[in-house]
Amino acid sequence: MILTALHSPGSLRAPSDGPPKRSATLELVRALYPGAPHATLCLPFCKLKQDLARCHYLASTDGNRLSAVVAHTRSAIEFTWCRPGRAETLSNLIAQVEHRLPALAFLPVVETEAGDWTAPPGLQSRGRFFRGVLGEGRRGRRALPAGFEFAPFDPESDLGAAAELLGACEPRLAAHMGPGQLGRITRSDYYFADGWFFLRDRALGRRVGLAINGCCPEFGEGFVDWIQVLPAHRGRGLGTAMLSEALRRLEHARFVTVSGSLDDLRAGELFARCGFRQMRRWTILARPEGAPEPGAPSLGAGAGSPSRLRGAASAEG
Repeated sequence: MILTALHSPGSLRAPSDGPPKRSATLELVRALYPGAPHATLCLPFCKLKQDLARCHYLASTDGNRLSAVVAHTRSAIEFTWCRPGRAETLSNLIAQVEHRLPALAFLPVVETEAGDWTAPPGLQSRGRFFRGVLGEGRRGRRALPAGFEFAPFDPESDLGAAAELLGACEPRLAAHMGPGQLGRITRSDYYFADGWFFLRDRALGRRVGLAINGCCPEFGEGFVDWIQVLPAHRGRGLGTAMLSEALRRLEHARFVTVSGSLDDLRAGELFARCGFRQMRRWTILARPEGAPEPGAPSLGAGAGSPSRLRGAASAEG
């Protein structure tokens, strides 16, 4: 989770020796999120809501805006900062919790727009990601090329086909986006039936792409999860047409967000063309391969872990 603005003054608070007290985390996030969803959380609120209650914070402010936060859970520490030097710097925050690093399974770190960071000892980068919010105003529609059509998704009969297609589009998804995982998403409160659809090649008579999008009812947030096209069909504008169609289906949402890999230049360019702005960059750090694993983490493979976060939205086409 990423918090970057606080509208009431505060001071740096060290955790007590005993179990930390529950903070008003959800209330804080609810106040911040509608105004800057891309800078408040690294994933949609509805995906992280249950885990927010298990986080505890050290917060440092200049009396107006939050400058730095350390979020503690049993299995992770997460850093973010708004204006280093006005309160606590990132290096000072790392020093305060460095004794906890050997016990971590993962450590997300947010980059500033103009700054950089040095990885703490014993950790390595798992990848750099972005999260953005759709800009104001309506975007131009991208027509679907001739010979293709959108086809509905049936959550009762299409889970296997959807998982197989995702794996064929992006092999790294095969391990953690199987029929069971997709089925859990369709039973979640953010499942948006109209946001799931296939791309079908009429000449081949087969599905060659899949879009998965959701909607968080609490804030009326629409979000783009996956826009995937088979490798053989890329470069024809199909991904752009699918994203355009997804945004059309999300027009009822109060705002729309997206997240994806900074290593996928095509995805970033695609989202920029379709009106996504205010991109926020963040990086996943993890224990080096072969390093001893800590005890069983409280968050498991849920929101916030590398396996979950590597499944951020991507787009092809």
